Amino acid sequence: MTNGDDILQLWRTHERKLEGQFTINFALLRKMNLDKVARKVNSLVLVKVVTLVFATVTAIALMKYTANNWQSTYIAIAGGVLSVWTVGVCAALVHELYHLLTIDYGQSLAALQRQLLNIRTTMIGYLRLGVWLAPLHLACVVLFFDLWFGIDIIMYGDKMWLVTQVLISVVIMLPLALYAHRKLIPENADKKWMQKLLQGNGTQIRDSLNLIREVEEMR
Repeated sequence: MTNGDDILQLWRTHERKLEGQFTINFALLRKMNLDKVARKVNSLVLVKVVTLVFATVTAIALMKYTANNWQSTYIAIAGGVLSVWTVGVCAALVHELYHLLTIDYGQSLAALQRQLLNIRTTMIGYLRLGVWLAPLHLACVVLFFDLWFGIDIIMYGDKMWLVTQVLISVVIMLPLALYAHRKLIPENADKKWMQKLLQGNGTQIRDSLNLIREVEEMR
């Protein structure tokens, strides 16, 4: 074997070692980052579970309150509207938890990334539900006056004040809710204002996607 052949053989041996080392490093980085992804998702699951418990208790309380006040038309309507909205929040949280708890960490990185993106899209879609509480603010006011002062504010409140509240709902709150509804879309998921809105209750998905990209960039 010539010196040239020796050098070539040494180079190939060195190249195989480098490839082996790269494979090991890639596997380690993949495992480390997927473990971090799992921890971030689990922290989000905890947030959703706590929120679901609170929303469920609130929904039950509102439904009981509505049933106990069915003879007071305006109070019953206000309680019913807020009960329906709260039940909708509970349903959204259950759906989100289902997706979070069925994440498959053994699938390919591309498939995992798509699954996380779909979850983020679902969460942003349900976030829209929250903005529609704004036009319902009068229902909140009705319940507040009844619970704290024992007054049916619709029946006994100042008429001009009531007209003002209705105008606020229609002229200010409704357009505001429509505007927020249009802005809360997946295309705005990486905007700073959206990240602040999701802080602690959705940014875990963003962090998880970044961890996956870090592994993909090593390929």
